[in-house]
Formats: sequence, C-alpha cells, structure tokens
Amino acid sequence: MKIEELIDILNKEKEKVANLIKILRKKRDFIEKKDTDGVKEILTVEKQAVDELTFLEKNRAELTKNFAEELGTAPTVSGILEKTEDPYRHDLTLIAARLTELLNEVSLLNIGIQQMIAYRMEEFDMVIDLLRGKRATYDDSKNRVAGTIFNGRA
Repeated sequence: MKIEELIDILNKEKEKVANLIKILRKKRDFIEKKDTDGVKEILTVEKQAVDELTFLEKNRAELTKNFAEELGTAPTVSGILEKTEDPYRHDLTLIAARLTELLNEVSLLNIGIQQMIAYRMEEFDMVIDLLRGKRATYDDSKNRVAGTIFNGRA
C-alpha cells in the first residue's frame, strides 16, 4: 500500500535528518576548536548524508505526487492526511511533525554555524590587518568597518 511506503520513506528521512544533526554538531565543534582537518573530514560525511537525504526526498516527492493523484488531493503530506483514515493518519501526523521539528533544528544549527564562520572570518581579517600594520579597532571610530561581534549592534 502506498501510505505504508510513504510512512516508511518519512521514517527513513527522519533517521537521516537526526544523523545530519549529529554531523552538524560535530562540524560546529570542529569550527569552534579551529580544527581544519576535522572540518574537512566532517564536510565529506555531511555531503554524503545530504546526498542520501536528497535521494529519499526525491523518492518521497514522486510517491507523494502519485499517491495524491490517486486520492484526488494536493501532492503534499497534509493533502494526503486529509484523505487518510486512522491508524495511518495518526502515524503520518506524528512522523511529519517530528520530521518538521528535526528540520527546524537543522536550520538553527546551520544559522549558528554560519555565524561562527563569519566571526572566524572577521577574526582572520583583523589578524591580517594587524600583520600588515593597519590600525585595528573594534568600532567605527577610526573609519574601519567593524564586525557585528564587537560594535554593540549585535
């Protein structure tokens, strides 16, 4: 039955996203420790995890589209939920909610990682400026564009 296939794919996606969260946490730790070798290694692992998720997502999208056409509804999980009876509706609702929660966590981790990288880049730029003998300040007082970390606008 297609609903069982959809539930199976969503469960697999949920597991892969949970694994991606672990990978992103390691990536964050490597960036925090300035461990470039660790970052390189984890980027390879992250790419593989994202590729696996992309494959599952394509399968889910195709299955959802075909199943929705049969049911005469929108090709979304929520559209299928409207036409699905219990116990599948209950299972599908729980899985979709958990998957949404996990994807939100991935989004927050990515935002944090982006901010860490931006900070590291500011730090690097400041060191380069110091090595070049340029005046380095932490604010706008000397016509230097200050970073968001030190200028009070953060």
